[in-house]
Amino acid sequence: MNITLEKFADLAALVEGQAPLADSLDHGTSHWRAVARTGLELCSRTPDADPRLILLFALLHDSRRVNEFADPDHGPEAARYLTTLRKEGIINLSNEDSTTLAYAMYHHDAGETSDDLTIAACWDADRLQLQRLGYWLKNELLSNPLSHTLEVQELVSSYHESDELSWGDLFIQAQALCSR
Repeated sequence: MNITLEKFADLAALVEGQAPLADSLDHGTSHWRAVARTGLELCSRTPDADPRLILLFALLHDSRRVNEFADPDHGPEAARYLTTLRKEGIINLSNEDSTTLAYAMYHHDAGETSDDLTIAACWDADRLQLQRLGYWLKNELLSNPLSHTLEVQELVSSYHESDELSWGDLFIQAQALCSR
């Protein structure tokens, strides 16, 4: 993905503007940024995970959700939205990266785990944020052993309450991880 900070900010504004539940406390933009921050934290400790895809996952994974509670189609809809954004030239990803990201979004709420480090970081980032809704973490649903540690779980548990990082901040963090 070759994108500037300005283009990413435009993408985030577009996605937020089209998201039915963007203002939701449970599945809206503050949750998406907490997932991004959590995923990038995991990525910083898992060098082979792709921070670009983790950031896009966080932005898109719940963007098509239409119901706070039962919405089994929101993952597949997010994957289709990615396809639309690619066709419109808004997101430029290789076919391989697009396939990985679409799979991560399509299956993110299916209770699966993954050996793919990028998908693992995406899914674990979302699942680690379930604590905010009062759910107990189930280690068997976390892919990366790092996510099982109390240190990581305690660190990321505050990310939803501390909404201080903007999409721009998160983009810069992802870019820094890409250059390591």
